Amino acid sequence: TVVSILMLLLVATAWAGRITEVSKELTSDKVSRLDVQLELAVGHYVISACQPATDLVARINGRYDERRFDYELDFSEDGEQGSIYFTTETIRKKISGSDDSDNNWEFRFSPDQELRLNIDIGAADAEFDFSDLSVSEIDLDVGAADAEISFSTPNKSVLESFTVDAGACNLEVTGIGNARFRELEFDGGVGSFLLDFTGEFDYEATADISVGLGSIDIILPQGLGVRLEVDDNWLNSIDFPRREFKRIGDDIYETENFDDADGQLTIYLDIGLGSADITFE
Repeated sequence: TVVSILMLLLVATAWAGRITEVSKELTSDKVSRLDVQLELAVGHYVISACQPATDLVARINGRYDERRFDYELDFSEDGEQGSIYFTTETIRKKISGSDDSDNNWEFRFSPDQELRLNIDIGAADAEFDFSDLSVSEIDLDVGAADAEISFSTPNKSVLESFTVDAGACNLEVTGIGNARFRELEFDGGVGSFLLDFTGEFDYEATADISVGLGSIDIILPQGLGVRLEVDDNWLNSIDFPRREFKRIGDDIYETENFDDADGQLTIYLDIGLGSADITFE
């Protein structure tokens, strides 16, 4: 009936009015270093580079259901040092007709700034592509999330600190060789993890990797010099291509080319009750 159609149109209009769109462009003519703190609740989040432009620091776009979510954004600067603080939180449980996907945010940073990132991800979906960016520090805390992190091109800075604390999540980090990191500290809980070290790996680095009850796949590029120190016991399952390594001590292994390779990676591997699978590609 006409009345029913009108009622449906009114409901649809009311529903559409609940969705808020945000578009922010952060600019400065001085900032060259940027501290970024992101606290991300339920939703979908993307990080990538934007096209460089004069005075541009970052672009932040969002689309969220104001009945269920709220956010706070603060940008400050002190000379060449800038800071971005962003948090989004759930203010109401799921309601009829709503969806967790109604909290979407994109963070696009200028390649011209050196980034130090501190990111806390809750029960969310995350796609972080650090290609073409200049990242000097990453501190990542991942809760019950599905997260994909990639370095498709070489980092424009040295990544001095790379720390990942991963809980009951599915986490993939690819192209780590392109990150140009000095030290990776990875602490995994009961989730499923992938660390892919392929990329332009022509430097020296260490990776301290520990996993509790979860499983981890570690992919290493062919030609990389690798030293592996592993705590192998009957409680865990660690599989690696032993033909590629020579044993040089108790639970210590090296590839034949470790001393001569252009890139060298030392891995300290501690697996509790979980499993690890190491392969070369």
